[in-house]
Amino acid sequence: MVKYFDEEWPKEEEILRIGLEQSRRNKADRFPTADERWPRQGIVMKNRVFIIGNGESRKDFDLTKLKEHGKIYACNAYYRDNPLPDVLIAVDSTMTHEIYHKGIAHKIPCYFREWTKCPNFMYQTMKAGFLSTQGKQKEDKFITNGDSALPIGDYFVMNAHTIKGEATIRKEDGTKYKKDVDNTHIYVSWITDGDKTQEWEDPGYHAGATAGHIACKYSELDEVYMIGMDLRSDTKLYNNIYKGTHNYSSAHYEPSPTGIWEAEWLRVLKDNPNVSFYKVNKADDDNTTNQKLLGNEKNLTYITQAQLLDNISKW
Repeated sequence: MVKYFDEEWPKEEEILRIGLEQSRRNKADRFPTADERWPRQGIVMKNRVFIIGNGESRKDFDLTKLKEHGKIYACNAYYRDNPLPDVLIAVDSTMTHEIYHKGIAHKIPCYFREWTKCPNFMYQTMKAGFLSTQGKQKEDKFITNGDSALPIGDYFVMNAHTIKGEATIRKEDGTKYKKDVDNTHIYVSWITDGDKTQEWEDPGYHAGATAGHIACKYSELDEVYMIGMDLRSDTKLYNNIYKGTHNYSSAHYEPSPTGIWEAEWLRVLKDNPNVSFYKVNKADDDNTTNQKLLGNEKNLTYITQAQLLDNISKW
């Protein structure tokens, strides 16, 4: 038996070695790795994100085509009528608390402004402090995800939204009138298990540029596509898909002032010179998104929605 092993094993070992090498060659031919496959096709994989604003230019654009090609960073009420994005950003207290109360912040990462989690023993003191600054004994409206009188958790977030002074009211027929208003709304979200709200460095921008800042700061990116980032209104009315709905201005409201959004996005562009930004306009002559307002930064390219879809078909 020993003689057989000594004499025959080297031969068996050589046959085994040849068989293994042949097997590896066959597998390489039949099942190339990702690193092997893409260079053969001339494809370079990109780390990209899509920043979705709520300008009306995106109203008829099919956003579902984007998901498989990059992460979706969306703003404010986007979650109401779209599949959940990868990340949601909100900077106004009316929207941050709405999103939290709907349970969205327990499903996906959310970045909220002024989202300070306070221990429950501070609850009554903070509420009294908000009212005292407005010279009131009681709020005009209280919005919470729990019992207004009793804590339901160890931590909470509280914000106040006050409108005070003379307001110009615009009716549906376009006529306007003046009205004195003095409303204080208090928003409370009790923090519950599974919370995915993020700690982050806030640049103080509006939601769209804030989303761009967050995507670039906390991810390694090659490309950022800006969709629905309408920089102005080409009508005399407020430009937003969700206008006239809860926590949004009336559909008859005047347009938001232009200028600040452009300045914020230009700062994001300059802070990230190695990232390629694509401003996706509805069409070449689209006045609403107004491509010229962002100038001609070296890392900025203007494309149309049709061009984006054509690009996607080749990725």
